[in-house]
Amino acid sequence: EGEGEGEDEGEGEGEDEGEGEGVDELVVVSYNVLFPHFHGEVLDTPRRTQAMCALLRAQKADVIALQEVTPPFLHALLAKPWVRENYAATASPDDHRTVSPDGQLLLTKLEVNGATTYGFNRSKKVILFDLFYRQKSQRSQRSRSLGGGKCRRLLVPSLHLTSDYRAEAGSTKVTERRLQLHTLLREYRRLEAQGIVNPLSDPLNDPLSGSSIPTDMLIVG
Repeated sequence: EGEGEGEDEGEGEGEDEGEGEGVDELVVVSYNVLFPHFHGEVLDTPRRTQAMCALLRAQKADVIALQEVTPPFLHALLAKPWVRENYAATASPDDHRTVSPDGQLLLTKLEVNGATTYGFNRSKKVILFDLFYRQKSQRSQRSRSLGGGKCRRLLVPSLHLTSDYRAEAGSTKVTERRLQLHTLLREYRRLEAQGIVNPLSDPLNDPLSGSSIPTDMLIVG
């Protein structure tokens, strides 16, 4: 019990050496942390929570997407010094509506332009991070003096895809998952047209060069 607790006390500083110089690539991880709503009697949730926190820290990811997060898991993760010092999150100990009774959580080291939550259907919702970052310039020495390379914008919608847990024997729910992704993109375009979410075409400009920032979308779930 309590295994792994205190593993990062006094640590976390220096984990992001080189920040501000741009990045060559982004590390994005996605995990279903498994809520204890079913078969809770066989799950050692406190120990699993600490193990998951240690695993996430080891990834050194730029974007972390988690599904089936509960308020206790949220509190345990956000209490870690390496999280407090390096990540922005879509929920907080004071506002955990998006994970009550469970839900998705996004964390990032990148600069956050905005965060949006909206209902996907009766039981699911989508969390959207609007991020931007600076690519490392090929001329690394000069880029340091200029503050880094080219800016890119990254939209990260996170949803909880239907699992095969209740599928009939020998079958999967691939069709349902495809429908969820199709519906997500259709719903995003509707919300974009209504101005509820920042559109892909929204002209963000690089504060250094003044040029338009290229935009990508990465769906995680």
